[in-house]
Amino acid sequence: MGTLETWQAGDVIAKEINYTNASGHCGIAVSSTEVVAAGSNKVSQGSHGLIGATVRRYTGD
Repeated sequence: MGTLETWQAGDVIAKEINYTNASGHCGIAVSSTEVVAAGSNKVSQGSHGLIGATVRRYTGD
């Protein structure tokens, strides 16, 4: 699906980020602008720097 300007709730949002202990970050969209994502010590809601990230959407196929 690539990148989308508008996310939908349930979309998986992922972005390659060069961390010292990980290859990127991902979350599950809860709206068109926010995701729920897990950090090293908590789960939080926000954009998490994932604007312009890769989006995958389950379509039932």
